[in-house]
Amino acid sequence: MSVDLKNKPAPGTTQVHVIDRAGFAAALERLSAFERQWMTTTGFDGAPDTHLLMPDERGELSAVWAGVHGSSHPFALSSLPRALPAGTYRLGEAGLAMDVQAAAMSWALGSYAFEAFKPARRAAARLELPSTAAASRGLRIASAISMARDLINTPAEQLGPAELAEAVQRVAKVHGAKFKQTVGDA
Repeated sequence: MSVDLKNKPAPGTTQVHVIDRAGFAAALERLSAFERQWMTTTGFDGAPDTHLLMPDERGELSAVWAGVHGSSHPFALSSLPRALPAGTYRLGEAGLAMDVQAAAMSWALGSYAFEAFKPARRAAARLELPSTAAASRGLRIASAISMARDLINTPAEQLGPAELAEAVQRVAKVHGAKFKQTVGDA
């Protein structure tokens, strides 16, 4: 997973400020003249599934602004992990207060790549979130969805009864469940 749960953000992380169109004008007013001009120049307006890389005066990445449908939307951040430059990010405070479960789940789902036959072109960007029950739940949901996506994406000739049984056995092991398989004439 490309989401790290930590109690304290690591130094050097880049903030991701989440905004929707309804709150865009108010957020714009709180920015510096340089930041407002950059948003105007690039045409960023907080539209869902868009993002803006905000440079500092030296031309280095200082922050990311991400347009979302809403702070609890299940795919709010899913377009970012493979689109942002490599690095580690954390939620910023200049925009909406993002739902941590939705943030964890959507970032992890956006990081998904089916790599059974071909590795991903590059690693997904990482997100640091506070270690909370909600963030853990979001990661568990994303993990379950990713396991299902792996099964769906696997070609039928590579996924027979034995392979399906192995997948079920892995899930059982992760969750401490018992696994029993009946094969052959039984």
